[in-house]
Amino acid sequence: MGGHPYWYVVPYESDIDAALQKLKQREFEAGRYNPVISFLEFPIGPDSPAPGRQHASIDDALAGTDADGTRSILDTVRGVLPNPYNTDQDLSGMDVPIAGVSPLAEPDLVELFGSARPSRETVEREIAESPAFWERLMRGTAVYVVLHADSEPREIFFAGISFD
Repeated sequence: MGGHPYWYVVPYESDIDAALQKLKQREFEAGRYNPVISFLEFPIGPDSPAPGRQHASIDDALAGTDADGTRSILDTVRGVLPNPYNTDQDLSGMDVPIAGVSPLAEPDLVELFGSARPSRETVEREIAESPAFWERLMRGTAVYVVLHADSEPREIFFAGISFD
């Protein structure tokens, strides 16, 4: 079975890791992760199922998934990684950005979205209409993109592909 895509949009914070940790806690508390919900439907919104967490901690939830992972943002156990995720980089050995979230490299932003500072509308249209974005991600990897409106950062888009 192949990996499963997941994505979220949260309000912008200059501390990307703080925004990531809040998102992970929100999704954990809502129970929006495998094995509570085997396959999530994205995008997550106010009407998305929220059965509540069924594990004592995120680590316990991860331990209960075996190789499948949680199929959610909870799989980003290494947090925010410092180096951009660049689809042209050598992804062999230690350079593979597994189980963390990296900024999408500027050349990829421009190629995919036509700008290094894309809007939410542009990103959502691209991920819905074209497989190009998802084809750049390896299983077990995640990226983030700062979304802009009126030339100002407004939101953060987190997306990844699960291991299974």
